Amino acid sequence: MQQEPPINGVIVEDIVQLNAGLSGDIVELLTMEDGTQYVRKTYNSINVRERERIVAQFGEAMGVPVAKTVLSDVDNELVFEFIEGTAAGPLSWVLPDDITELPGGRELGLFDFLISNTDRHGLNARITTEGTLVGIDHGSQGIFSDDWLFGLSGFRHAGDSPFIRRWVPMDVGDSGQLLAVLPNSFTRKELQAAVDAAASTEMDEQAFAQVLNRVDMLLTANASGASTTAEDVFP
Repeated sequence: MQQEPPINGVIVEDIVQLNAGLSGDIVELLTMEDGTQYVRKTYNSINVRERERIVAQFGEAMGVPVAKTVLSDVDNELVFEFIEGTAAGPLSWVLPDDITELPGGRELGLFDFLISNTDRHGLNARITTEGTLVGIDHGSQGIFSDDWLFGLSGFRHAGDSPFIRRWVPMDVGDSGQLLAVLPNSFTRKELQAAVDAAASTEMDEQAFAQVLNRVDMLLTANASGASTTAEDVFP
């Protein structure tokens, strides 16, 4: 095996490939000489890598339970902490309430809504040994798309994120398009903190504008006590 550069000064002892996504990204489990484990993701696209790096940065700044980025100084790679525990479910975008209501589920619902996460199936969230949810793999999100409602209007996978569906009440059309956001449990203080977190990251102006618009949808629904339609926020 080619000598791997150390991580935090510790030598890599073993590498196991976990999967190769449809996009060709390679995910590997690294076991270090001291027994510490990390997940390394090698990307086909530098743009996708940068987008995932920034949304992971956003999640950490929000205080959302997401796998922390350990190393990001290699152009086509990111290294994340490995989350001990089990997958939240199978490769399915439908999870039962007793999973989505675990500690961390509400925070993941808000995060996924704000980034328009289209790939939060059961394998992209883990349940720690303490019973807390942690989100992993945020590469498929829509805030960098030219389509303001990407991932919320198309529902590419029968509802995007089960955490969105549990914690962000909305009306959805027969073909999956977002019709309206309904009154929800997120407070103005929580949403302002999310905006501040987004502002602290390296996301571009377009992505930041989309986070602001999703926050506006949640705030307006609560302020009016009535639903907010996509047209109200995206004229």
